[in-house]
Amino acid sequence: MADPAKPNGVHIAVCCPHGSGKIPGVPSESYKRAILSPQKTLDGRDIFVHELTLYGDEYARARNQLVDMVYTHEISLGFKVDYLFWWDDDVVLPVDVLQKLISHNLPIVGGLYFMRRHPFLPVAYKAVTDPVHPGRFWAIDSYADNALMEVDAMGQGCVLVRREVYDNIPKPWFAWQEVERKDDTSFQISAVPLESAKASEDKTLGEDLYFFTKAQNAGYKVMLDTAVKCGHEGDYVFDETIFKNAQSRYHKIPPEGRLAILMLAAPSPKPWDGNALANTPLGGSESAVAYLARELANKHHNIVYVASGGAPNLIDNVHYR
Repeated sequence: MADPAKPNGVHIAVCCPHGSGKIPGVPSESYKRAILSPQKTLDGRDIFVHELTLYGDEYARARNQLVDMVYTHEISLGFKVDYLFWWDDDVVLPVDVLQKLISHNLPIVGGLYFMRRHPFLPVAYKAVTDPVHPGRFWAIDSYADNALMEVDAMGQGCVLVRREVYDNIPKPWFAWQEVERKDDTSFQISAVPLESAKASEDKTLGEDLYFFTKAQNAGYKVMLDTAVKCGHEGDYVFDETIFKNAQSRYHKIPPEGRLAILMLAAPSPKPWDGNALANTPLGGSESAVAYLARELANKHHNIVYVASGGAPNLIDNVHYR
């Protein structure tokens, strides 16, 4: 039976931490359109927004305090909210962000936005499975359009988390971690969380990766909806167009003891990429080199395969160009 004290629909606590030195500002136009305007889910239910904002604190501590505020807010409401939506005030939201993310009915699902430094990679990560280099994360450098893909972590700038997740993860939900930054654009983390980000930036890893690692350990998948495309404000708005312009010229540096290998099987009689191994007949040369590329990538070498046609993509850990 529905709770008579809870209006019918989906209740979302919108959580926005502002770092130290920030002052309250006017909500951005994208926020007003995507969050503050009346909203309905794709199946017609009303979306009820409960805004929670914290100013002038350090991010890890602020995020923990915001979750505590949700618990307190629920007591005054008399019911639990359904989701927490995390938004950073420098992320430009699409107008349908809540509808799209809610429609998946997933414990954790986020939108796509990009770093503000070259090569403008997505703020989403996969854990490195190389046993020689444990505890490391790569930023993803390709994705399928309009797809739902599993990642290991993402930024907290646009992510929807089901309320129950925080019940099933021990506190602290967020913490900074000691980290050894590598020249190959990956991170290697220690097991000891820092209470705050007082250490210099090059020695800490963000509270967002800490949360998602704990969520995965609790059995939750971290999903990314590449149809939810956001901007990232800086000197200008960094978006997918800027990333894709840089993507064709970007090659990841392999970890120590591994190789960067460029493969070319050309000319080819038809367009193809790594998916063809499962669904399209290929010639013997293309098949042989594609299987070789996949096995080398599985051994954590960085493989770039130049194939005929097709968009840049990461398939079986091989970078098809």
